[in-house]
Amino acid sequence: MRWTAVIFAAALGLTACGQDSGTPLTHAIAALRAGDRDDFLKAKAEADDLVKSSWQEGDDPCKLTIVVISQRGEAALVAKLDHADLFKLSEPARFVYVAKVVGKLNVAMMEMSDSGLMHQLYYGNSSFSNPIPATTCSPLAAAAGTDPLAEGPPGEMERRAALKDWLDTLIDRAGNASAFGDSMHVAVAELDKNGFSAEWPEQIEFVEDPNIPTFGQVQAEIAGKAGH
Repeated sequence: MRWTAVIFAAALGLTACGQDSGTPLTHAIAALRAGDRDDFLKAKAEADDLVKSSWQEGDDPCKLTIVVISQRGEAALVAKLDHADLFKLSEPARFVYVAKVVGKLNVAMMEMSDSGLMHQLYYGNSSFSNPIPATTCSPLAAAAGTDPLAEGPPGEMERRAALKDWLDTLIDRAGNASAFGDSMHVAVAELDKNGFSAEWPEQIEFVEDPNIPTFGQVQAEIAGKAGH
């Protein structure tokens, strides 16, 4: 089931506490919220450094973890947000664009869902030049039918908290739902005028909806499809 961002904010029930430690993606969101291009580039460098310093092709396959995949997904998302002209736009316009790119459930992992790394994580093989035989250290094998990451992958709760706090601020600033909606439609028009595409209301998924599978269930489904 899909919900608008306003319902997302009301139902998520998260606070922004703990964001200072954050992840490269939450740092990038904070920089876009502030309109600070320099801070955004620092977040992008942070994301790239984590990718370069973590697991690489040829390393022990049992050391390839959810954290590594999430770091690569975040780096890819930060790259998608890397538009110098975006920082010249209004805060509502920046928010709408950020919500479009990173507003979906478990978005960092889903960004990597079709990657060779994801295949290797679950099966020990990939599209890499030297596939590694399947190992018993696959998280699906180790989970034995359980859902070990029901609350989401690393950084997921921080990402949603960062978006919720930003959204709450924009709603409060607008004063009422009607004025907030109007400001979002103006933001969409501003984005379109400047070469960016977005829609409002932006459709955002959240795990609290019982009709949406948990992260572990989604990953099991992805792994099942990849194995066919």
